[in-house]
Amino acid sequence: MQRYSQVRCALTAVWILLPVASWGQAASPVAVPDLTQPTFAEEKLSVLERTRPEYDPVGYRFGPYTVLPSLEIGETLDSNILGSQTFERSDFVTTVKPAISVQSDWPTNAASFYAQGDVRQYARYSSENVGNMVVRGDGRLDIERGQTLSLEAGYQILHEDRYSPESQAAAGFAGAGDYAKYPTEYSLTTGRLNYVYSPSRLGFEIQASVDKFQYSNEPTLNGDGLVINSDRSRAEFSLAPRVSYELTPGYQAFFEAIGNRRQYDTTFDASPDHLKRSSSGYAFAGGTQINLGDFLSAQGYLGFQNQDYDDARLGSNSGVYFGASVLWNITTLTSIRFQASRSIQETILADSSGFWDTQVKVSVEHELLRNILLTAGVAYDLAQYKGISREDSLASGRLGVRWALTQVYSLEGTAEIQHRFSNQVNNSFTRALIAVNLKASF
Repeated sequence: MQRYSQVRCALTAVWILLPVASWGQAASPVAVPDLTQPTFAEEKLSVLERTRPEYDPVGYRFGPYTVLPSLEIGETLDSNILGSQTFERSDFVTTVKPAISVQSDWPTNAASFYAQGDVRQYARYSSENVGNMVVRGDGRLDIERGQTLSLEAGYQILHEDRYSPESQAAAGFAGAGDYAKYPTEYSLTTGRLNYVYSPSRLGFEIQASVDKFQYSNEPTLNGDGLVINSDRSRAEFSLAPRVSYELTPGYQAFFEAIGNRRQYDTTFDASPDHLKRSSSGYAFAGGTQINLGDFLSAQGYLGFQNQDYDDARLGSNSGVYFGASVLWNITTLTSIRFQASRSIQETILADSSGFWDTQVKVSVEHELLRNILLTAGVAYDLAQYKGISREDSLASGRLGVRWALTQVYSLEGTAEIQHRFSNQVNNSFTRALIAVNLKASF
């Protein structure tokens, strides 16, 4: 729990800074990124993302910078906090999210910074209390027309869901059943460099990235031992060049190749399963982008991905991978968003060399009144493990309403139902979440 104390100190610093600077739209901590996915071009704005000057926070001006503060407080009823089929426990969760943001307003070039905290306190089961945080800075240099260089660096402290197969596998290696005493905590340090050269219809882009994952060990449920998560710590390096060509205004074709190296910190003789999980991989894909003004924007790609592991006992993982993102503004009041992807992800499950993760999401946004926005969505996530027979899928549906009371205050309510299907014994579950949040943005 030492890291949790550090998080609370960092969040206290963010809270002290709130009177002078903060981030207007508090972002939720992000999930582990998929480095094999090509970066989608910026889409047009959906109903939920559009500006509403009469309700949007004004922020503070400090020379060429805009500073926006926000604080969100919420209460959630979670019907199954562990995501368990045989050990269901419900609880109320209080969430506090302070945030800070600074954004430049220069005629050329750009820079921004934000920090956000996410403290979650459980009413009954205090062992589930967590503190997450996100800190990020980025900048863009406009070299000349059609030529830019972007840099980004960030640091996050995050926690895995209790039903994560990776967390449960680590607990199993320690002989501790399915759970450690506390949720698995990890930090993620990221760096990105993106160069774009597109002075005409033919364009070139290259993105280099590094992600450093650092997992913390946790006590076993009875406190007599230690669940070793640190053997999952690794660095992921990626290099992705892309060539694009504008066929006609609004239509673009592209080809992208990606190379990666996933380097684990732990040597095979120190890991619980005695396997060398470091690997090298590549992927290539062809696709298209469509931009029809505010009406429709989309990108889709189809390609092949391969990952080869240092340990000969882990078979190569290869196959078709794809991605798609579509935003369709049906009317000025209604937007539909569709997303889909398939790619190889990491695992420490015994005898498995990664898994294919397929995700599909559909969401609808509707402006009922100028200050009342409705949302609905469904999602499906399928994990198919290479080398073993395990398959897990998570289906979910969500309804939400956002009510802007003034430029400062807004209310948001959500209701979500989740169900996981698994071909493993006692790994399926149903979970319901009902949340109400009050947000102050200045």
